Amino acid sequence: MTFVYNHLSGDTHMLNLVSIALLNLMAERTFTLDELAAAFPAHMDVSADECPPGVVWRLFDELDEVGLVERSGGA
Repeated sequence: MTFVYNHLSGDTHMLNLVSIALLNLMAERTFTLDELAAAFPAHMDVSADECPPGVVWRLFDELDEVGLVERSGGA
């Protein structure tokens, strides 16, 4: 587990390795959600069957809910 402090909200979040990996991937460049869902399995070195798009979308939504990521106007 890794702790992440959000200086905007003042909240501290405990994240697992998968959540951290998704944040790290998003730090590389801007993605649409579909692009993120397509790129994440390779980033994690797993098959797309092991990490289907719905899993990535749900994880993104969870990070969005706690204010660690946000959708841009086009997403």
